[in-house]
Amino acid sequence: MSVARFGEPFVTEEISDIALATTFTLDSLFVPITKMCLKRAVFRDVQITIPASPSFVPYRDYIGSNIETLDIENGLRKTLYHSPESLQAPNWTPDGRH
Repeated sequence: MSVARFGEPFVTEEISDIALATTFTLDSLFVPITKMCLKRAVFRDVQITIPASPSFVPYRDYIGSNIETLDIENGLRKTLYHSPESLQAPNWTPDGRH
């Protein structure tokens, strides 16, 4: 699992002793901080990604590609399209000449 607060780097933690259901909803979670205090955590941009197999060979095997938009003001991103193939991003200069 990788998580981060907006503007901070991701922190990764492996959790291997739980079994996830085939389908589930993750919207919000109430976390007991103490017996007298309950905090609400809201998650966004949740993605479940299956890691590549140990036999994965880069540039021969592909894990798929997403086309996403990212609002740089608030960090919200939206997946517009997913392909099982490799999609390459176009690169251009601000003046559009290259």
